[in-house]
Amino acid sequence: MGKGDHYRFLFPIYFLIKMKELNKADEPHIYFLSEHKDSLLEYVNKIALEYRPATKTDENFGYVNPAIGYFVNRYFKGEIKIPKSALEYENKTDLLETIKAFGYDTDKFWYLILFIYDFTSGYCVKGYELEDTTRTVIEKFIRRIFDNYESFDFDEIYSDRFTTFKEPIKITIETKRKHKFVIEDPNAIFYLALASYNNLNNGEINKLLEKKIFHSRWVDGKLDYNYLPSTFQIYYFAKMFHTFFKLVPPIKGRKAKNSYSDVSYNKNIFITDLILFLGLASSKKFSVEGLKSLLNQYKNFSLDRVFNTFYE
Repeated sequence: MGKGDHYRFLFPIYFLIKMKELNKADEPHIYFLSEHKDSLLEYVNKIALEYRPATKTDENFGYVNPAIGYFVNRYFKGEIKIPKSALEYENKTDLLETIKAFGYDTDKFWYLILFIYDFTSGYCVKGYELEDTTRTVIEKFIRRIFDNYESFDFDEIYSDRFTTFKEPIKITIETKRKHKFVIEDPNAIFYLALASYNNLNNGEINKLLEKKIFHSRWVDGKLDYNYLPSTFQIYYFAKMFHTFFKLVPPIKGRKAKNSYSDVSYNKNIFITDLILFLGLASSKKFSVEGLKSLLNQYKNFSLDRVFNTFYE
């Protein structure tokens, strides 16, 4: 029997495999609880907690896993829009062989693929650019004034100038009608900064100061979500898989059971195959070299100013 005969024999077996289903809870909030366990989410848990750590709410409610909760809820609502089905994944024998050769469970790995694809889509397909929070704006205002501050002379408190700055400073308030109000009095400027500083941690308004502010971008009369280029999703998708490989290292040097072909243990080759399988790359000629280039291109990019629509 030749090599091709083996594949003709294997294909129907993969075709008939049915993906194990996640356990469905009675109430959606159950998925957020750290007590909620589903063995199929083993790999998802590892990477989800790395990017969205569990948080404690109170003594009664305990810890919650926000990323897991969002993921499972989105899964059962049918909101995860991935280009390939579980059946197509099950029939992708070269991917399955590599996953098995790495020592991973193929069902658990499918949910890992779903999660990483959906998580990166939350940034890249429907992510918002964030502006500075109100607190950050006020802190920058205070810092700019305090950095220029030189002295405050209490002995001269009854004179017209008891605050001095290293360099001349002024605050300009301008309306659309170009009406300007200019503050040049150093005493007033210093007082504004000092009052802002003293009230910055006022408990009553603290939540308002921390509220995220979205930067709206309109294109042809429609709100544009696509702040990040499509190539960034490829980069972040690959980065998250590399993180997973560090958290759950593959077993090297072991061949997949019943495998009749050579398996590459190169992680970048495997990730490139996943990218091509899911259609993340616009070109079918996307290569390992292209992936390495993107990993280098975006390595210093920060997501601090990008809001993940699906997982925040």
